[in-house]
Amino acid sequence: MNPKLGLRSLLTGAAVLVMLLSACSPALDWREVAVDGAPLHLLMPCKPDHAMRQLEMGSRTLEMQMLGCEAGRGTFTLAYATLPQGVPPSEVLARWQAASAMRLGAATPSSQEFVPRGGLAVPGSVRMSLQGRNPQGAAVAAQMAWFAHSSASGIQVFQAAAYAASLTPDALDTLLESLRWQ
Repeated sequence: MNPKLGLRSLLTGAAVLVMLLSACSPALDWREVAVDGAPLHLLMPCKPDHAMRQLEMGSRTLEMQMLGCEAGRGTFTLAYATLPQGVPPSEVLARWQAASAMRLGAATPSSQEFVPRGGLAVPGSVRMSLQGRNPQGAAVAAQMAWFAHSSASGIQVFQAAAYAASLTPDALDTLLESLRWQ
């Protein structure tokens, strides 16, 4: 047996084994998260941080709650707000989508209807993919979904999103498929 060929085969085999083992180690550690202030549970790929900010929607200001974390070279978020009585969710969802696209500098994206099980079927409940730039100017891909839900506390609007330099078409699927209302 040629010693050079044996060493090359051994190194090639070791490289293949390392690639296979690294493919088996999960980059995303999905866990169930209960959403404070909303009757919702979902899976997030990492332990989320919580934040709150004011969201300007025309003449209205909404208090928006946010969950977010970074995993597998991407950022995963869920943001939501409870609407004041009489505010149509379709109006808020449309403004939120426009603001999100503008923040990324994205052209008008194509969208498809998205109403999670137990959600409200209202105009503006959609899922879309966007290509744009992050605040530092680097290219970013985003997959986002906006939807609404009605509960005893009122109507709430939500945005679930995944951001990364590049995303597979299913980057947001696990999070969206896990939505469960209480």
